Amino acid sequence: MTTCEPCALREAGDTAQAETYESIRQQRLLLSFLNDAGDSVAMIASELRGCHDCMGRIAASYLTMTAESLCAMFGRENAIAAVQKGLLEDLDG
Repeated sequence: MTTCEPCALREAGDTAQAETYESIRQQRLLLSFLNDAGDSVAMIASELRGCHDCMGRIAASYLTMTAESLCAMFGRENAIAAVQKGLLEDLDG
């Protein structure tokens, strides 16, 4: 049994409510970052209670958002080229 509310909702079969809860939390977290509200970021992070599943879903959501933003700003091919270039530079050290 988990103490994390979204995961408890998922375990109970209420996936839609869990997704709504997580969406609201992700938007609150994003707004806190954008407003440079460190205390709010810390408070929202504490709601995760170290839940790796919730942290993974937040990371996946923001990764998707970042990829979509890069594609919208620079075009998919340019975004791919820039990320590949950065990855190769980092791997080559």
